[in-house]
Amino acid sequence: MKNLLFLLCIIGLLCTTSCDSNDNSIEDINENIDSNDTSSEIEDPGFYALKVGNSWVYKNYKFKETSNSYEFSGVVDSISIVDTHEINNNTYFKFKRKTIGNDENDTFLYYENGESIYYLRDSIGYLINDSGNILYANNHFEERIVIEDNIYTAYAQLNRTNESISTEAGEFECLETEIYAVDTNTNEQFTFRDYKYYSDGIGLVYETCSFFSLDYPIVIRRLDSYSITE
Repeated sequence: MKNLLFLLCIIGLLCTTSCDSNDNSIEDINENIDSNDTSSEIEDPGFYALKVGNSWVYKNYKFKETSNSYEFSGVVDSISIVDTHEINNNTYFKFKRKTIGNDENDTFLYYENGESIYYLRDSIGYLINDSGNILYANNHFEERIVIEDNIYTAYAQLNRTNESISTEAGEFECLETEIYAVDTNTNEQFTFRDYKYYSDGIGLVYETCSFFSLDYPIVIRRLDSYSITE
């Protein structure tokens, strides 16, 4: 079945997660953003470390059934903030991502080789792109819809307890967001769970990418190194 083969990690890979309205979350969130937005005040890099010159390197690890472990896939994502840009009277940070190692052009699991540009800003704790879509929230603890169609509905839930996450770049105290989905027609919950971990003043540290039908991630993306300017 299509919904059993689908990967929810497209939420992270596309950097364009759509947020469909529902009565309890997105309408309230957007109203809150519109009425309290202070994103033009960009002197403080804040929770997401949004400052020109900051950079991050992530390595992608793929699950291997033969060894029952995660092995480095060869795919590396190097991300840097190169500038700011005004869009609709809001200041966005211009990100440049360079991906290498995806020689098989597997764009279902990884970013495509080469460079790409995207724009993000922090709006009262919500990390949003230039289309107004919410990619992460560090202060909204209610369940929120991130994708909804006639096959499945995906939710994100920020947990209230911090998690200690270790990567090649060090050990970080992180906020944990759990991502899961239900069948839109039957309301049956799919097997998988995906997770995103962000650390205050660092940014994204760790995220998983799963098939709907499996109870373990197919790909884990980990922070390998970073540079945060003072």
